[in-house]
Amino acid sequence: MKLLGPSLLLFCAYCISTARAAVIFYTVADGGVYSGGSTSPYYVSVANNIHGDVQFAHFNSAAYTNIVLELSAYGLPNFGPVNVYGFDNAAGSLNGGDFNAGTFLGSLSIPNAYGQPAYFDVTSFVHSTGGAYFGFDLRPTGTGGATLCSSMFNYGLPPELIATPIPEPSTIALVGLCGAFFGLLYAKQRQAVVPRELIISQLKTKN
Repeated sequence: MKLLGPSLLLFCAYCISTARAAVIFYTVADGGVYSGGSTSPYYVSVANNIHGDVQFAHFNSAAYTNIVLELSAYGLPNFGPVNVYGFDNAAGSLNGGDFNAGTFLGSLSIPNAYGQPAYFDVTSFVHSTGGAYFGFDLRPTGTGGATLCSSMFNYGLPPELIATPIPEPSTIALVGLCGAFFGLLYAKQRQAVVPRELIISQLKTKN
């Protein structure tokens, strides 16, 4: 029993960590799209002139509880936040027509430090997509700009999605079983241990 308890505890911990291990989805296209319709593999965004364009292949997003877009700063300095727009039915490649595409999802602050990642929750948007590809149009605010790492010129981390899987029912049941087992084990140990005060009381009574 002494060995079974720790072994089962380790097994339960392994099941939990495996069930919640993040899955990485890599971009199929990323770079800059210009107001004139041209594109560049350099992931540069300049307010009103160049937008970042990053796209991913569709996947079964319903299997994930949390999906986060990760971007990494490359050139310095980066000025101000970047507005994130999401669009479905993307081409799966850089397309000048993606300039000003999508629905506003929120603003993301890009770290003003080389290679530092920034994270933006896109769970609701990705859950709503149904095309073969979907993408994000990144638009710097004000008169500033942002230079980000790309998959072609990867001097840090290229854009990627980090998704947290929903645990399978069998895993949830196993974790519950482990909890019940340790609950019973703890209760039996408490019953087996005689309180110190009771022992002292019994000794005094005998004397």
